Amino acid sequence: MVSSNPVTMFSDFVGEEGDKILEKPRMLSFLEYSKYLDDYAEHFKLKQYIKFETCVESVWRDVSVPNKWHVRVKNVNQEEQVFVFDRIAVCSGTHQLRAMPVFVGQDRFQGKIKHMQDVKLFEEFTGKRDQMNYERTKMNLKQLKTGNTRNTYGTKNSGIVEALVNYGCQRKPGIKELKATSIVFDDNTEEEVDEIVCCTGFGNHFAFLETEENAKDVELRQVAKDAQISHNLYKHCVHPLTGVELFFIGFVRPCFGAIPPLAEMQARWPYIQFACTTELAKSERCQ
Repeated sequence: MVSSNPVTMFSDFVGEEGDKILEKPRMLSFLEYSKYLDDYAEHFKLKQYIKFETCVESVWRDVSVPNKWHVRVKNVNQEEQVFVFDRIAVCSGTHQLRAMPVFVGQDRFQGKIKHMQDVKLFEEFTGKRDQMNYERTKMNLKQLKTGNTRNTYGTKNSGIVEALVNYGCQRKPGIKELKATSIVFDDNTEEEVDEIVCCTGFGNHFAFLETEENAKDVELRQVAKDAQISHNLYKHCVHPLTGVELFFIGFVRPCFGAIPPLAEMQARWPYIQFACTTELAKSERCQ
């Protein structure tokens, strides 16, 4: 994790060791945070409302009945079901579609080009001749370097001071091109590498809003396109064309801190809207 546990947790649950956690904040490991989420679901008895091993294939509006949405899902046995709802909240997360760069000459590169999502154990880099890390986050650079690779090269232009000073990462400019076994940087320096790990994050994509069922729904397809960037949405979660019928929750990115608390704040708003206790601002004010 790249944010400390006090600013990553939800406000209503600190976990089994809450006092210890708040007394000495630290970065949780992936396994620890996964356990925290599992404990959260157990504590609030949420699992009974979750359909595991089920994929949302399509979401579309019922043109004949106002405020009715159809959701088609498919389970691991390829069995499909269609449900009807009054409102939809999209909470599919920001780690759905990989953002992968395209390098000049990558077809002739004989090493591996990975996304950070492919890296499960940093020990897999042990003994590698060199390791190249492209963009995104200093924490990934630190983990790649510590006790594993012989050399790590970072091409991010800021935010990797710790990796540079404490963990032997070498700063490089952008990538000009790839050769069979090496990288040529923008300053024309060249380094031999075995693998390139792209820490370039993810992009948002809502394929279930762009299916055959809503092929004629021009407005909804426009919403799906605009929602890929949360800044296009009112309060980062509502589009004027669909209003309170469709909420996008958890896609806002903080300058400092973590996404989960922001997602929690966003989730409170549609709950109030769905309960019909307030009115959303008029469409023209949502632009």
